[in-house]
Amino acid sequence: MTGAFIDALAAQEKLALTQELVRLAKETHNAVALRVNAGKDSPLKKTKAKVALSTAQMQSEPASQALQSARTQLSATWGAHTPAFQAVTGPFYEVPPVPHPNDLTARISQNPDIARWPAEKQKYFAALDLEKAKATSDLTLSGGLQQLNEGGDTAFILGLSIPIPMFDRNQAGIRRATYAMEKAEELRRAVEINVHAALSEAAQRLSTAFAEATVLTNDVLPGVKSAYDAAGQGYREGKFDYLDVLDAQRTLFEAKGQYVESLAAYHKARADVERLIGQTISAQKNPLSDTQNSN
Repeated sequence: MTGAFIDALAAQEKLALTQELVRLAKETHNAVALRVNAGKDSPLKKTKAKVALSTAQMQSEPASQALQSARTQLSATWGAHTPAFQAVTGPFYEVPPVPHPNDLTARISQNPDIARWPAEKQKYFAALDLEKAKATSDLTLSGGLQQLNEGGDTAFILGLSIPIPMFDRNQAGIRRATYAMEKAEELRRAVEINVHAALSEAAQRLSTAFAEATVLTNDVLPGVKSAYDAAGQGYREGKFDYLDVLDAQRTLFEAKGQYVESLAAYHKARADVERLIGQTISAQKNPLSDTQNSN
């Protein structure tokens, strides 16, 4: 369910991104139209601006369909055929730092597949002890009254018997219990190895996504946004060509799209890590700046 929820959040952000692209494409088209009408640019550039606007508008429909599909998939996780909600909310842009791999490994004992084994081990030890107990001879105490033939007297008779297990010491039962315990230990080791491997892979994905999101929000997005603003202002002042504006716009939205992808990868990897360690990652919150709100 967590993955479907993250997909729905990401799809919402992608749709919002395409809508923002349409808005900026309209502003650029209007700016180009003003320069063309004023005789400062050729009508060809107005045509190109119209094509860019139409292209941006066409991207909105696939993004809208992708969001609808993500909402449907999320609804299916709780058994609904159609989504009964319009939007999902969550801290999509909050990216706390990644704990050290050793810290994550130290918490792996809380994984449900690993945490159950101490109890399982005790169960197999108890079964082995029972089989060993069956091989121990039990004392049999018997007693009763007996009529003596002579004199008509009655006597109390007490008997004690100790069976001597010369042939059957329950060796088969002990072997079965020992074999079951050994097989269980092999399975425990295999489970632990698989969980450690899965945790290592998820932690690596988490670290990579965190690093990418950090670089994008701190370095890339401010740079491309500044370049786009400068290109637009320069074009309106006649210092840059319209192609410079288009290139800056394309670069900006490619970077924003990559940012959304990196955030989705981060949250999915984080969910996988938390599932594998059986608890939430306790790390001091240090949200990345909401660059997307100002860009």
